[in-house]
Amino acid sequence: MAATAKKTETQQPGEAIREQIRAEREAISALQADRDELENGYLPFTDIQKNISTWLDRQSAAFTGEYLLNPILRNNGRPIDCNLLEVGTRPGAYAHNVDLAPLLAFLFADEIKTRLAEFVQTLDVPDGPPAADRPALIKKLDAKIRVHEIREEQLIVEAENAGINVLRHPDASPAVILEWTGGD
Repeated sequence: MAATAKKTETQQPGEAIREQIRAEREAISALQADRDELENGYLPFTDIQKNISTWLDRQSAAFTGEYLLNPILRNNGRPIDCNLLEVGTRPGAYAHNVDLAPLLAFLFADEIKTRLAEFVQTLDVPDGPPAADRPALIKKLDAKIRVHEIREEQLIVEAENAGINVLRHPDASPAVILEWTGGD
C-alpha cells in the first residue's frame, strides 16, 4: 500500500492519462497483429489441399499439348522433332526459368496433389481459421480496433484540453481523428 502511495506522489502531471493512452495503443497494436495474422497466416490443411488442387488444375489446363505434340500428331510430322519434354534454356548470363508446371500437372496432377498433401502434413505449421471465415473475423477485429482508436483519440483530446501535449502515433487512423467529435 505504501509503494502505491509513493508512486502516485512521484507521478508526473498527466502521467495517468499518458498511461491510459499507452494502454489503448498497446491494445490497438495487439489487435492489428491478430488482423495481420488472419490476412497472412496459415490456412487449415483442408484449405491448403484445396489451393494445391486448384493450382494444379489451372496448370494442367494451361498445357498446350497439341502444339508441342504436333510432330507426332500429324501424318507428315517427324516424331524426332517433338519437343514436348525439351527444356530450352541457356546457362550463364542468358539463363531463364522454364515453367514445366503445366506439363507436369497435365501428366501427374493426382500424384503431385497426393505428394504435396503428404508433405504439407509433415510441416510444423499452426492451423489457422478457414479462408471462408477470415473476412468476418477481420471485420470484427476492425470494429474492435476502431473502438480503441476512438478511445485513444478521446484521451488525447482530454489531455490536450488539460494542457498536456501528447503526440498521435504515426499510424493513427485519420478517419478517427477527423470524425471524432467528442460525443462518444
